[in-house]
Amino acid sequence: MTQNNKTHILAITHHDPTGKFNNYIKNSLSKLQEIFTHICISTTPPTIEKNGEFLNFLEKSGCIVYKNEIDSNIGDHYRNSLKTACDIDGNNKIFFGFIDRILFALNNGYSTQFIEDINNSATDMVLFERSEKAWQTHPVNYRNIEQTVNKLGSFLVGKEVELATCGFSTYSNIAKKILEQSKADSYSAGAEWILIAFLLGFKPTIKKVDWLSWEDPYIENIPLEQLKSMKETDKYEFIKRLEMNIPFIDLLVQKRFYDLLK
Repeated sequence: MTQNNKTHILAITHHDPTGKFNNYIKNSLSKLQEIFTHICISTTPPTIEKNGEFLNFLEKSGCIVYKNEIDSNIGDHYRNSLKTACDIDGNNKIFFGFIDRILFALNNGYSTQFIEDINNSATDMVLFERSEKAWQTHPVNYRNIEQTVNKLGSFLVGKEVELATCGFSTYSNIAKKILEQSKADSYSAGAEWILIAFLLGFKPTIKKVDWLSWEDPYIENIPLEQLKSMKETDKYEFIKRLEMNIPFIDLLVQKRFYDLLK
């Protein structure tokens, strides 16, 4: 696979103190470098402490690694990923995504479509969302909880969008404006960025894609139906999903977003 028309900087967060992703990333690094002009990685303090040797490898391989401070939060990790990409000279296109989903797309028959979709995202902001085919691969509790949050968000922005963003494309100048107003301290930072974009008057284009099928079976090396059944029958998985998604709901009632109702 050779890509001669790189269009985007890649911005990702990286939490992997045990090194679970090391070989996955190492084996796909050349592909990533063919697709993206730069790879910006915002990594967590435990990863720095326990998996620092691999981070050194990534830096030596040409990646830009931002090392977050011990007292930083998840929202900081998100922001520093996007900010690192924004600090590269020029008004560049940036793809903010998640390494596990990207690795899945590149190694499970979706590589060509992933690259085409990234390179053809020409509007101010493109939100990549799960197609119906992709949703069908996810555990039903994941889907029900996340889509309930999306429905609640529609009362604010006028339509359903995936607030638990799986990835988006935008330009540096837009990302900088979003970052100026970003203060969420959890996984809700991605949802916050979407709401800020609407607040600033940018109307993201929605692109539903099959390559956002559930990535966990690939990463965990467990058959899809087996892992799906495990997640759907584990009552604690419901709590985990709620814990991750309730902060998104909290965003919807913050006064700074009231103007979205007008």
